[in-house]
Amino acid sequence: MTLIAVEILVVLFSLAALLKGADLFSDFAERLAIKLKVPYFIIGVTIMAFGTSLPELFSAIMSIRQGVPELAVGDILGSNITNIFLVLGVATMFMKSKIVKIGYDLLHVDLPYFVGAAIMVTMILIDQKVTLFESLILILGLCLYIAYSVSVRKSIKDKDIKEAVIEEHSIKQFTILDVFMGILGLFALIFGAKYFVGSIIDLTTRLDISIELVALTLVPLSSNLPELIITIRNANKGNSELVVGNILGSNIFNIFGILGISSLFGSVVISGAFTFLTLLILILATILYFFITQEKQITKWEGGLLLISYLIYLSLIYGTLA
Repeated sequence: MTLIAVEILVVLFSLAALLKGADLFSDFAERLAIKLKVPYFIIGVTIMAFGTSLPELFSAIMSIRQGVPELAVGDILGSNITNIFLVLGVATMFMKSKIVKIGYDLLHVDLPYFVGAAIMVTMILIDQKVTLFESLILILGLCLYIAYSVSVRKSIKDKDIKEAVIEEHSIKQFTILDVFMGILGLFALIFGAKYFVGSIIDLTTRLDISIELVALTLVPLSSNLPELIITIRNANKGNSELVVGNILGSNIFNIFGILGISSLFGSVVISGAFTFLTLLILILATILYFFITQEKQITKWEGGLLLISYLIYLSLIYGTLA
């Protein structure tokens, strides 16, 4: 077996460890929150919304610690673009109805933060680096988003979120086994991220591929598998609110949470061409999403437009960075 084949296997196994670790750890966090009698709507706004972003968080931290911030930033921005174009586009195709409906709270709470996050990350990365002060501003933005979401959703009955949590896993008594599985999930996240990042770096070096290209295409596609799976499952059930909410929450957490937290672990300095092209596409994707959602629904035709936009995005990135 060649070294390249070995590296590909390590990438696949470490990615599997990342995804399984995120599943185990978020499951533990949900069970612990239920044990502590945390309201279900808070679980939905925080743990359920951010659980699928854990692979990106740990791989971003590891990328920055290993001196390849392009991989971290590319994954964060690429994940947001992939969420808008690919994940939401796929969701519209799997919905039972012809449209994806968007509720009042998503349009008036999450969407402004979603647009604000895109504007803020553009202002921060325009000089091709993230300072400590900017990291703290991003983390503050995350805290404000969580606090505002919780305060707004206090008036919303948490029956749907409660049913979603119970459906996700049968709620039994919290035991020492749950603690063990949570610790196991955390270790899987740490070691999965370490070997995933290391293998990506080795593989791009051996194949003489731009790490920025991989960071904006294959890595976001891989790390967005949880969002894609959850989105398809909810779309099949007709849960349009959960579909859009998961995508918006994940994108907001990617910028405020993942970029803010990971940049505390090392220097984040990236190249100009890579930065400007990605930020331009992110802003265009955000503007497109903003206008599509103004009618409080997304049609299958608009979902098809998003999927076509994803193919154009891939061709632009490949043509520029390959």
